[in-house]
Amino acid sequence: MTFIGTLFVTMVITVYVPMAGGINGSGMITRSGEIPQTGIAGCGYQFPFGTVFEVVDEDMDQYGLPQAVVCEDRGGFSSYNHLDVALVSSDVSGDLHRAFAWGRRIRRVKVYASMNDYQSYLKAKARYYAFWRRLER
Repeated sequence: MTFIGTLFVTMVITVYVPMAGGINGSGMITRSGEIPQTGIAGCGYQFPFGTVFEVVDEDMDQYGLPQAVVCEDRGGFSSYNHLDVALVSSDVSGDLHRAFAWGRRIRRVKVYASMNDYQSYLKAKARYYAFWRRLER
């Protein structure tokens, strides 16, 4: 498992709804060539595509967002300390409501080199907690 220097970064996080229109209208394609989906984020050029950002001090689920997002886009408001997270579902009106409810927040994120690294971390964390639970019995 490789962290990018076990990097914690404080970032501005915003949410956008690509299916509500935008520069290219609905059905946009991200800079990496992916079709926008929930959990894809725009980030600064210093982070390569595929970098994973885990928001550590906010429950993202209540806004319909995953706890970890993947950098697959550029442009707009994306900069070193800014993530612009896509929110996509069949309910565009509901997505817009959740995006406005989120607004613009400053949160700490943990940076992983890839989704494989993030999943390895989650597995190791689960094994760690299972081990200590067995000892407590």
